[in-house]
Amino acid sequence: MEPGAAPPYRFPDDFLWGTATAAYQIETTQDDDWAAFERDVLQHQRFAQLGPGKAMPGHIYRLGDFSEEVRRKKTDFDARLDEDLGMAAAMKHNAYRFSIAWARLFPRPDDVEPASARRLRRQGSRNIALEYNSTFGVCPAHGPRPCMPPWLTCPTARPSISW
Repeated sequence: MEPGAAPPYRFPDDFLWGTATAAYQIETTQDDDWAAFERDVLQHQRFAQLGPGKAMPGHIYRLGDFSEEVRRKKTDFDARLDEDLGMAAAMKHNAYRFSIAWARLFPRPDDVEPASARRLRRQGSRNIALEYNSTFGVCPAHGPRPCMPPWLTCPTARPSISW
């Protein structure tokens, strides 16, 4: 090794290299409080900011620059899940950390249990992860291990989460 050169670094064999996403930023818009706020911002054209990186209360900087389709579909992840996780696998990712959109699980303000739990109970099941089963189903085909938020940890590719 040359004088002053950094030593070679090695990550543990079980190190997780992956991708992370935030549900609200990639999934099709749900009818929730934030979507209502976005509609109000658009209606009143509140797109200002106080300065670079400084939000102005009640505004969403440049929201009006995006088409209705982009605002609704965002990255179109719902339709591109398989393709997107395939790209992650091609980059040798072995983990996929994603968040849960509460509005998908609790679409009405008065909900005390996930909508999918109500629907599944009528079908004789209690798996609240129904809304995310496509994610769990696609991960094993491409290799990334699904990593849920710590409060909803699931060690298997197809969890059965009961409430």
